[in-house]
Amino acid sequence: VRSTEWNDRTKQSVLEAAYGPAVGNNTWRVQGFTNAVINALRESDWDFGSVKPVRSHIHQRRVTYMNVINSDMTAEEALDYIWERDVAIMSLRSENKDDGSLKLDHPIDQTLGLFKSGSVGYSCSKKREIKYLQENF
Repeated sequence: VRSTEWNDRTKQSVLEAAYGPAVGNNTWRVQGFTNAVINALRESDWDFGSVKPVRSHIHQRRVTYMNVINSDMTAEEALDYIWERDVAIMSLRSENKDDGSLKLDHPIDQTLGLFKSGSVGYSCSKKREIKYLQENF
């Protein structure tokens, strides 16, 4: 990808398309929640449909991918680098800003595989994700 004459957006798209299957499509891993979104969910009786939490990247994807493209990392090093940075915090849409203000207030147990990525969005079931939040927050 690096040596092609494609524009940066095309290079990023190719790298992103390869990354998903390489990690079993376990992308945008949710690390936890902000105070504001937990409070809004509590007030709505844990109704994700009314609150509409969004996954907000801690590290902007375009920066992560361009760092890889502009480096001499091996494919394995690149995947490891992207994996470490491909994490998100559940927040309100109004909190999802690229200004460094996003804060992880309520971490979740990473071993449980909660809020997995779907073809669009993320999974959130009453039996797993909502039950976990009710019991822990």
